[in-house]
Amino acid sequence: MEELERASELLRELVSIPSPPGGEQMLAEHIAARMEELGHRAELVEGNLLLNPGAEFWVATHLDTLSVSGEFRVSGGVAFGSGVCDAKAGIAAMLLALEKIEELRLGFALLVEEETSGRGSALVVERFSPRRCVVLEPTSLRIATEQYGGVELSFRVTGRAAHAAVPERGSNAIERAFELLEKLRELPARVTPFRIEGGGDIYAVPESCTLVVDLIFPPGVSLEEVRRRAIAIGRAYGSVEVVEEEEAFTLEGEASELLEEALRRQGVKPLCGSMPSWCDASNFKKAGWDVVVFGPGELAPCHTHRERVRLEEVLLTSRVIGELNELLGE
Repeated sequence: MEELERASELLRELVSIPSPPGGEQMLAEHIAARMEELGHRAELVEGNLLLNPGAEFWVATHLDTLSVSGEFRVSGGVAFGSGVCDAKAGIAAMLLALEKIEELRLGFALLVEEETSGRGSALVVERFSPRRCVVLEPTSLRIATEQYGGVELSFRVTGRAAHAAVPERGSNAIERAFELLEKLRELPARVTPFRIEGGGDIYAVPESCTLVVDLIFPPGVSLEEVRRRAIAIGRAYGSVEVVEEEEAFTLEGEASELLEEALRRQGVKPLCGSMPSWCDASNFKKAGWDVVVFGPGELAPCHTHRERVRLEEVLLTSRVIGELNELLGE
């Protein structure tokens, strides 16, 4: 019970400090002060907070959180609140682990702007040679051995205006956007419409419409194929712009193996899963790091007012970090 209360207290403290992308400094300085109280001097490097960066094995997560309405509260061993899971649960696990680590062998990295540009991890891989690394993200304590790819597209759908009382004389761009969306669902990818905008106050059939869509896919599916087919579909309805894109890849190596052993030593059977969303592991992987994704909490409620994490998962993650630190000394 005492450990649960400690985890709850620490999460409340972290969530109370706003850390929007680009505005993480206050949180970083607070965490650095906490680390110093524990006898560890961290350094700020272009916004990123790094502790023991000379280590050959790192644990990393991000400082920034998206602002969604949700006050911090705890009920039935579950903490709720904006950013409580993504990724302040990982930060809490790091600090809880540091409270018990006597000889620090791990490196810790708390990164900026993961939720937007990925600038923090991009800067790190420019400054440091490849390491082994566990990236803490909500995976429900599963070892994510694959990272999904994705392509975000903005479609400008065209139609033909007409008086709304005689819609058959025009071509409704909004209806065409829905047709386009259904055709995209034939691709080997999950389809998420982000935004649809069109029409106005004039009593007329909309002549144009913007549809922004995210397509995500696992390793084994070609980014080039998904992009090519999506663009071909979109051009039949108007114009298409690629907003951003990322290949899918696997995450298997020594980092994953050590993480499995750390879980076993905590009496937990390692389970594998996937990371369906972009995270800093992508920048690490492309730079040649041996990286794996793992962490407390479920991804689905994140970025919503239902965001939550089980305190027991935070504590287990802290113990796994401690085990990783011990393994490096063997």
